[in-house]
Amino acid sequence: MESPDRTVHVAYDPYVIPGGRTIHGRADGLNGEWSVHLGRQTSVEIVAGLTDGLTRPRSAHAPNV
Repeated sequence: MESPDRTVHVAYDPYVIPGGRTIHGRADGLNGEWSVHLGRQTSVEIVAGLTDGLTRPRSAHAPNV
């Protein structure tokens, strides 16, 4: 899956070792390229929370992590 602006890509492949999900972000003017590799046992709630945090606009009260 890709975000609407194509900056975040989420993939699931259970057949590679160790298998699981990869979340990849493209470099833009402010941020460098990055990726996260999550194992097959990572719950979908964790993946959803991570992708929501990456693709939704930040709240005015959100900390700058």
